[in-house]
Amino acid sequence: MPREDDTHVKVTGVRLPAPLLTGPQARNDWIRWKEDWQDYAIVQDLHSKPDAVQCSLFRMALGTDGKKLLRSQPMPKKPDGTPMDPNKLATLLETMKIAIVGEVNVTYELYVFQTRVQQKGEPFDEFLLALRELMKTCDFCEHMTDHMLKSQVIRGVREDATRERLLQERQLTLAKCVDMCRAAESASTQARDMASGTNADVNWVSRYGKPMSSSLDGSPMTAYRNRARTGLKRRNAVSVVDGMRCRRGCAQRLGRLVANVVS
Repeated sequence: MPREDDTHVKVTGVRLPAPLLTGPQARNDWIRWKEDWQDYAIVQDLHSKPDAVQCSLFRMALGTDGKKLLRSQPMPKKPDGTPMDPNKLATLLETMKIAIVGEVNVTYELYVFQTRVQQKGEPFDEFLLALRELMKTCDFCEHMTDHMLKSQVIRGVREDATRERLLQERQLTLAKCVDMCRAAESASTQARDMASGTNADVNWVSRYGKPMSSSLDGSPMTAYRNRARTGLKRRNAVSVVDGMRCRRGCAQRLGRLVANVVS
């Protein structure tokens, strides 16, 4: 028979989320704090606990400033106009959301999302992460999320050549769009590295009047290896000759020594 504690998994030693930041940083920190709280609630199996326990842990996790903000807010109302139950966790979450985020202007949030473009020197993954964060306040339905994100990536990606390749794809999914942008960024970085290696060869010729290497690739590393191998062969050849001389000398001395002993 299953034990009673086999029904849910509870992890001990998990700390409460870091206190919520208030003031000018509250709106950005609210997203972080809410995600941490949701993870904590799942790990600690809070949905099976009494409402009083859930609400107490919630207030403790808010921290001192967060609790002050919660106490200063009126309780939100249901769609029919009646107040929500202040002893429910959902009520406290909604109260804090209204206090920090306020009434979201979806039109403005959508404008901010659609005008976000990849900045000069900004890696593509950072640009993609910024778009995902902006989407959270745009009120997109789950069926439109991938489509809107893909459209904004195409509109906002910095390289025109990458945008042109994306527009040529007939059945472009979000995953394929992201892969193509990452591949284009990686190829561009590799091309710049190869170009910098060619410039090094040109600088070497202008300084010394001859190529760095006579090898097929002509890279500085290959030239260094060729010179190292040549020097190693010369040193080995000298060592072999010296060894032969040493062996002949030792044999002659040993022969004289044996002759002296016999005589």
